[in-house]
Amino acid sequence: MRWFRPGCVLVVAGLLGCTNPLPPLAPPDLCATVACPAGQACVEGRCLLNHCGDTECGMGRVCELGTCVEALCLGVTCDALQRCRNGACATVVCATDADCLPTEGCINGRCVRDLCDGVACPLSTVCRPAAGCVQVSCSTDKECRPEREACDTTAGRCRPLDPCAGVLCAEKTVCRSGKCEEVACTSNTGCRSVEACVQGRCLSALDSCLAVTSCPSGQVCRAGACAAVACGDGGSCAPGEQCRAGLCVPPTVSVTGGLVPAADVVGGQPGALGNGFTDPAAGVP
Repeated sequence: MRWFRPGCVLVVAGLLGCTNPLPPLAPPDLCATVACPAGQACVEGRCLLNHCGDTECGMGRVCELGTCVEALCLGVTCDALQRCRNGACATVVCATDADCLPTEGCINGRCVRDLCDGVACPLSTVCRPAAGCVQVSCSTDKECRPEREACDTTAGRCRPLDPCAGVLCAEKTVCRSGKCEEVACTSNTGCRSVEACVQGRCLSALDSCLAVTSCPSGQVCRAGACAAVACGDGGSCAPGEQCRAGLCVPPTVSVTGGLVPAADVVGGQPGALGNGFTDPAAGVP
């Protein structure tokens, strides 16, 4: 028996003519049902950090190995004088740092990885990729690195520009680019140096929950103390927490050591929450 597609007829023996060919298949949108917490963006069904430490990567970019990259460049490795753009390595010409990605610098007319990113220099010095921490004289902001430094006209030197300097945020929020936000995390790596990741949230040194490293089962930290917080029916949990059995709980551990998501993941969609993990070697949940 020979099968034919709908809209196709047998023209002559062995030949198939289609009056209504099928349209090309469109790739599924894996992020359509995924809601990522603040500080993360969805890429192919996964929630990834959209900032590297204190540096915001910008729209359509995520953080990979401490560097802001375009989503199409995840997993792409380029040589020292090239950067990835639109999924391929290329020489990116620039005039200033503003022509490059946030964790890149313009050196000798090319965008390269900014070797000063994440470097904390002593007082009165700033970082330069070719020289390390040095004193840089200035009389105006134009003589300092744009969007990264400002000229201290009193001292006559460039100083790092921190948009969060002097910004005090409410409990369970931290400063990002001069604004207070709730930021989810899985480790201290996703937080600033003056913060810590506690129960799935970046907390500042002034937050009352910073000293509370763990809570009993079914409880989370609020106002410096562990408490049972109801969720569902209009109630919601803080970023990084999960709602289980009507109560907010801290996030579960990440998938490591050969563990895989349990078979009863809710909805079967990327980013959905399940009841735990199964060990393939054990053969049972």
